[in-house]
Amino acid sequence: MNNNIDITSALTPKRKEDGGINQTYTNSVKRIIELTGQAHISRLSEFFEKTSQLEYDYSLSALKLCSSFWIANEKFDDWSRRCIKKQLLVFLKEIGFKDQKASALIGSAELQHRIPKENLFDDGWETNANEAGLEWVKSLPLTSQYTLNRMSRSGIQEAYFCLTERGEKKVSKAALALLQQAEPRDRFERRGRKKSIEVADTSRNEFLERCIVNNDNLPLIDSVSLANKWSLISSNEDDLLKIVKQKLLNERGAINQDSSFDDRLRELLSNDTYEALIEDTRWEQLTLYL
Repeated sequence: MNNNIDITSALTPKRKEDGGINQTYTNSVKRIIELTGQAHISRLSEFFEKTSQLEYDYSLSALKLCSSFWIANEKFDDWSRRCIKKQLLVFLKEIGFKDQKASALIGSAELQHRIPKENLFDDGWETNANEAGLEWVKSLPLTSQYTLNRMSRSGIQEAYFCLTERGEKKVSKAALALLQQAEPRDRFERRGRKKSIEVADTSRNEFLERCIVNNDNLPLIDSVSLANKWSLISSNEDDLLKIVKQKLLNERGAINQDSSFDDRLRELLSNDTYEALIEDTRWEQLTLYL
């Protein structure tokens, strides 16, 4: 934990385009520092160090409070959840946590609550990924957990399975922030994005190629297009069955059109074909094979 602060840099306005120090104001800020005097600047630095240490020492208790909120939240209606969450943030700030740390505490607790409930690390074939993924998340700084909580499901899996190779490698906050921009949980979120920067689809395609197309356990998923569909529905059997059912209904309802999908599905699910496929692959791949 770094408790040091450069008050001159902290006080200088930042550039909007990249967040760097705006040199236009450097001399003016230095003049303010000189007028304040080194004795008072040192005391302010000491205040920052002590409050940062207190934040660190009491973060575990604050995280427990936030975790209790997300557990109790399962019994709340939407209005109650929003109101209490807002007040929880106010409370954390009032007792001394900085804005960023207060938000990180709530977000980290939510992520830890979501992992087992939503099977966030379930990639369709590794059975114990959620447990291992949760332990990895808990080992990260709160700010990194908060960033992960703002990612889509596929973004979280890319961070764990690919960037860190199942938690074996360290990942920087900057790398997670960049991935969050490419894989936001809320597609309409604008936080952290620069107007001059457009996140390309190449990172998503590279992830699909690396972790799914080249995965020996998924031999039928042989293209990025199929991998993208697989990542969306492989862990949700209900959604998968609804898609198949809708496809059958559409074809059976069409006028003067043979139901080729129906015939191919029946053929695929015949005993000989099904048993041959099931020996090498999971059942979820069957419809993606069509």
